[in-house]
Amino acid sequence: MESGGSYAEELFDSGFPLLIGARKVSLGYGSHFNGSIDEVGIYSRALTEQEIRQYFLDGTKLPPPGITERTEVCKQHFLHSVQYKGERRGMFEMRKHYSNYFKGFPNFKPFKMKLMGTEEVEGVMEVLGEIEGYYKIERLND
Repeated sequence: MESGGSYAEELFDSGFPLLIGARKVSLGYGSHFNGSIDEVGIYSRALTEQEIRQYFLDGTKLPPPGITERTEVCKQHFLHSVQYKGERRGMFEMRKHYSNYFKGFPNFKPFKMKLMGTEEVEGVMEVLGEIEGYYKIERLND
C-alpha cells in the first residue's frame, strides 16, 4: 500500500505470518529467496496483465477492470474449465471463483445464487450476460 493510503476492506487472517521471499514447509521455513526484492505491493485482488505491464512501463496505476472486462474473463475461465474438466466438474469448480470476479459489486448475491443453481453451460453464460447488463445500467444510474 502506498504511504498515506487507506485500505477499506479487512484482510483475511489465515493465522499464519505473511511470507515474502520464503515459503513455509511443514515444520519450519524453507526455500528462502536468495536476492533482493523490490517494489512489493499487496492488492485486494489479482492485477490484470495490462495493469502490471502499464505500472512497470511508466509507474501508472490503471483503474480496476470494469464489468465488461470482468464478465468476459469470467466467461473465458468458465468455458476453459468446462472444456478441460468436463461440463459437470468444470461448472462445479467454477462456483468458488464467481465472487472473486465480482468482488466489490453491490447486490451480487442474487446473481451468485443464480449461477450456483444453474446446471447448463448456456444458462451460466446467460446469467453472466445478465450480470454485465445489470451493472452497466447501475453505473448509468449513479
